[in-house]
Amino acid sequence: MRRLFNENNLWEKLKFGELTAVILESRNAPRDAQQVDGTLSQSISYRDQDGNEIARVHQYLKPDNTLGGSGQPDPKRVFLEGVLYRLIKEKNKTVSDSSDEPEADVKE
Repeated sequence: MRRLFNENNLWEKLKFGELTAVILESRNAPRDAQQVDGTLSQSISYRDQDGNEIARVHQYLKPDNTLGGSGQPDPKRVFLEGVLYRLIKEKNKTVSDSSDEPEADVKE
């Protein structure tokens, strides 16, 4: 998933204003995430100028506004050329996405 995300320069497009970030969820990072106090665990939707979701990522936003973990967002789904690519967990392949779009599941 990361390769697809990186090859399409989605984070760079967000930074340069070609995509917009919409915070879907933001809460305190769990203690077992080993992040500094005050870090937020966030689910972010990257959207194009028409409001269509192009990617969804998870990130840890530290109090100094830098990203924790690897220092980059962790892509969970990417929608490109009519195909939704999304991560699925090996033990639970059920994903609650009722989209009529073609899908390509990617195992973690």
